[in-house]
Amino acid sequence: MSMVTKSRERSEFKEALRYLGHVLIARALFTFLILAVVGIEILLSIIKESQYASDFLFQTLIIGKYAILIIDLGLLIYLLASRTYARPLPWK
Repeated sequence: MSMVTKSRERSEFKEALRYLGHVLIARALFTFLILAVVGIEILLSIIKESQYASDFLFQTLIIGKYAILIIDLGLLIYLLASRTYARPLPWK
């Protein structure tokens, strides 16, 4: 093996690791945000039953829930796009 081949293989391996890292971080963030939405739903159900609930808190939680869902949609699009347009891995 020549030095050029080793260098190219190393750079392809680093690129594959970088891609894998981006996908893993995006998936972890996606999962965390879904859990955050579930938590907000639980809080909303508790606030609805409370006699001391303020409308401001209720509206803020609803806006936050939809903002998180929009961010999740963007992450999902990113994950699908990165899977579709990714370069094939060197060992395939």
